[in-house]
Amino acid sequence: MIEYVAPSRIQPDPNNPRRDLNLDEGDRSLLLSISRKGVLLPLIVEPQGDGYLCRDGHRRLAAAVALKLSSVPVVIGHSMDDEARFVFQSVTSLMGRISGVWTGRKR
Repeated sequence: MIEYVAPSRIQPDPNNPRRDLNLDEGDRSLLLSISRKGVLLPLIVEPQGDGYLCRDGHRRLAAAVALKLSSVPVVIGHSMDDEARFVFQSVTSLMGRISGVWTGRKR
């Protein structure tokens, strides 16, 4: 089920290779797309304290913060152990690289 959450309630995963929410020059097209259409693909988050921890969608989260969006779509998952988290992040990272190859975008 998709819910909507304020980006300020979502923290980046400190174990994710994208440890900060700084966007680079290559993220311009993402910013433009989200400013025009909003966040189309929900972020995957898990509950953490009073907010959430981002498991997938760090670039979309960074763009939402930069654009000062009031909410983003999320799918709330369950807490993962270290091994499950490693596998999940490895698969999503690989998918991002493959997507970059398909679209011609360098990662």
